[in-house]
Amino acid sequence: MSNFIVKNFWLTFLIGMFFGVFSGFSKKLSPYILYMLIFILFLSCLQIDLRNLFVRIKNYKLIFWLVLWILILLPLLYILLRVFLDLDVSLAILILLVMPAGMTIPFYSSLFKGDMELALVLTVITSLLCPFTIPLLIKFFLGTGFSINFLDMLTMLSLVIFIPFLVSILIRKFALVFIEKTKKYYSFLSLFVSMFLMAGAIAKIDFLEVLKGSELVYPFILLFVLAFVLHIIGFFIVRGDIKTRITSSLAIAYMNSTLAIVFAASFFSPKVLVIVTLYQIPVNIALMFSGIIFRKIN
Repeated sequence: MSNFIVKNFWLTFLIGMFFGVFSGFSKKLSPYILYMLIFILFLSCLQIDLRNLFVRIKNYKLIFWLVLWILILLPLLYILLRVFLDLDVSLAILILLVMPAGMTIPFYSSLFKGDMELALVLTVITSLLCPFTIPLLIKFFLGTGFSINFLDMLTMLSLVIFIPFLVSILIRKFALVFIEKTKKYYSFLSLFVSMFLMAGAIAKIDFLEVLKGSELVYPFILLFVLAFVLHIIGFFIVRGDIKTRITSSLAIAYMNSTLAIVFAASFFSPKVLVIVTLYQIPVNIALMFSGIIFRKIN
């Protein structure tokens, strides 16, 4: 059962969305979504040997190139897109584009026979840099016309990212045997908590009211296009073997959506949060199609 849920983890997002919309209990979870995110990232960090990970890096140019794409070049697409989109839609796209690589990239890289070590390195580096790049990019693109405090963003992201990494390093030092015995349960536990996080984030707003008062058909279509285009961009921006290109495609398209949802819920409007949340549907559909292609070409 747990393996089925891990392999089809998008189901937890759908279940979480359902309870967030229709369950009054979910409102009680809303104040704790930040702590749930920290716990999820902590479980992910426990499975990574950070001290030895960077020793195994062989292609520094490739790492630099992909990190540059994920954190800097992709967000530049916002400049092109905002001309054609209304404010809330463009802000949602911006939030998605500035996020680091998702913590599930190593899992899917392994599943689709990509380069798992490359996936781990990209996940760790982009996650550690994002508390600085996200506030800077948000301020750069939005300017002073938005009342989003730079220090508030920096503080929130630093807490979410650095606490799990630092605590996991400390615990791995003293409880490595326990971690090795129990880590097979971490992915399932993370997804279980993610379901409550999603419910709590959605419950912060009147989801149905936002849907009624907003034209979300064309943003939803745009999210589908974005998900597939990002997979294609990721596959073709690197040269090398198929394993490298598969991992690049996953890292570019599959950003840390859980962080994006919490970030949107903390600093942006309900409509922006809804659009960011809805991205989970097209990106997972794109992932299924990409997975079929990856298995055929690898």
